[in-house]
Amino acid sequence: MGPVSEYICRRYRATKKFAKSPSDRRLLLYQMGKVGSTAVAESLRERGKWVLHVHSLNAATLGEGLRDAIKSNEMPAPSTVNGFVFARILPKLVDELRVITLVRDPVARDLSVFFQNLSQTEAGKRLLDAGDYAAIRAEYLANNTLDYTLGWFDFELNRFLGIDVYAVPFDTEQGTAVFRSSSINLILLKSELDKQAMALALSRWLGIESLSIQRSNVSKDKAYGAVYRQFLAAVRLPNWLVEKATDSQFTRHFYSEQERTEMVVRWTKGEAALTGTARSGDTR
Repeated sequence: MGPVSEYICRRYRATKKFAKSPSDRRLLLYQMGKVGSTAVAESLRERGKWVLHVHSLNAATLGEGLRDAIKSNEMPAPSTVNGFVFARILPKLVDELRVITLVRDPVARDLSVFFQNLSQTEAGKRLLDAGDYAAIRAEYLANNTLDYTLGWFDFELNRFLGIDVYAVPFDTEQGTAVFRSSSINLILLKSELDKQAMALALSRWLGIESLSIQRSNVSKDKAYGAVYRQFLAAVRLPNWLVEKATDSQFTRHFYSEQERTEMVVRWTKGEAALTGTARSGDTR
């Protein structure tokens, strides 16, 4: 058995133990990537909680990814193995499952994912090293994943947990909501909440003393952080893309009219023009 297969087996055994652990100790952190979940997970682990981190519970798709990883001898992400195993166990759970999920400005989340993926390819690294903002912008527009971002709660959370986050109004100012079904107890948090408010909401939901949440796994702190910061400050995205994000059910449900207006200004105006960025067609 090779190292990749051995790793998958270890994660498989650990996830099965998680499923069998006491329900008041285990927490499923189930969210799309780049929404600020790492800091939440770390704070809960410090309090003795067993946090299983997954981005998907689509066993068919995750299984294909694991088979490809074994064939190519590339180590899969822990969340991929966790999600594949837990998806197969989930129908057999009979006691309560507590779940944490988060939501974030969809354009900000999408750009964060894009930059991380860009930093993992040789061509992307060359773009980042060159600081070619116009080329980076063009690459993002050609490869954005907004459809995934905007649809995640439907094709993941609703599909696999039976929780429809759009079924009830959301308090955009409070920024949190709790959903319960026969076996699911889920809390949803806006990642834009300050860390104190987020910690307080989690503490009340869990019935424990106040948590302390620190920043973690922040894109601006990574190797490409300087380019990422400058790009976010200067980028002017086309109206069609920003409108797609801000007029969506996703954004209208979780963000107030003022917040959506601020998103439009942030992503269509920028602080400065990107050198070499074409203007034609930007206002479609």
